[in-house]
Amino acid sequence: MKKDDDLQKKIKDLKEKENKKKKMASKKLKELELLQKENEELKNQLLRASAEMQNFRRRTEEEKGGVIEFVTGQIITEILPVIDNFDRSFDHLPENLQDEEWTKGIAHILDQCHELLGKYNVTEMQVKPGDSLDPKLHEVMMPGEGSPGEIIEILRKGYLIDDRVLRTAKVRAAV
Repeated sequence: MKKDDDLQKKIKDLKEKENKKKKMASKKLKELELLQKENEELKNQLLRASAEMQNFRRRTEEEKGGVIEFVTGQIITEILPVIDNFDRSFDHLPENLQDEEWTKGIAHILDQCHELLGKYNVTEMQVKPGDSLDPKLHEVMMPGEGSPGEIIEILRKGYLIDDRVLRTAKVRAAV
């Protein structure tokens, strides 16, 4: 009987140990599942943060480009009247001064100004008398005689920057 009792006790002890191990395994499994869930959440947070950072960088670059473009346009708009005055002065240059070295030097400076405009994709609008009036490109300063909507005279050149209007051309047009 004692052997039976000892055997029963050993079986009972083994079952208790097995139950403890099962409980411990179950507890560890739950901990593992929680850690896996937490790990998955952290991965998702990292992916979202990474995507947000990429979007932030992209937006910042776009805004930076927009600011640079705006400032460039503003500066060039301030320089255009100076270039206009140089152009007008050469349109009215007396014939006896046309071959002077000083005049050639000033003409070279004006050429450099036009090259600088080209460097920033600034182009002169191609407007001539007889063209049709386009309110997006032309500002009518004076009415004139002719077919309605026809440009009669260009009073001030217009400019584009990357195919956007930087400054409208001032014109005299038939209305």
